[in-house]
Amino acid sequence: AQYDVAKKTILGDNCKRVLYIAGKKDGYVTKQRLNGMKRLAQELSLSMLVRPGNFSELAARNITLKYAKNKDVVVCASDLMAIGAMNALIDMDIFRPVCGFDGITLMGYVGKQMNTVKQDFYSISSRAVEEVKRLMDGEAGRQVIMPLSIVKMYYKDIIR
Repeated sequence: AQYDVAKKTILGDNCKRVLYIAGKKDGYVTKQRLNGMKRLAQELSLSMLVRPGNFSELAARNITLKYAKNKDVVVCASDLMAIGAMNALIDMDIFRPVCGFDGITLMGYVGKQMNTVKQDFYSISSRAVEEVKRLMDGEAGRQVIMPLSIVKMYYKDIIR
């Protein structure tokens, strides 16, 4: 999914230099999303600078302030980091496309539309409980991929 949202954003603006703000260092989700970004960078011949943002809005803001001036796009491993990155860009008075991951409602209040991966958190939680029960019953762990969609969060859609 990180690959898909980044690809849509990058191709939509013909970007070549990527600032990727990753999640927590050594996290499973971070590794999976980073693998997707590395594959995309290789496929599209992109230069990519990766910095750990620890899923923090403030960390993403600071990373963006430091590195985004010389990049074409900011790809974030979470919506909160995307919000921090977008606000830093606004303060810098420069435009760069930004995308996030999670589909949280807060994205619609930023004032700039950003692509994100929208997930059904209720379904994810239900599936997680089912998987925990499987593990408790002695079954082997397995990787589960849940449905998602790539969307832009619009304020007008949120207030309806």
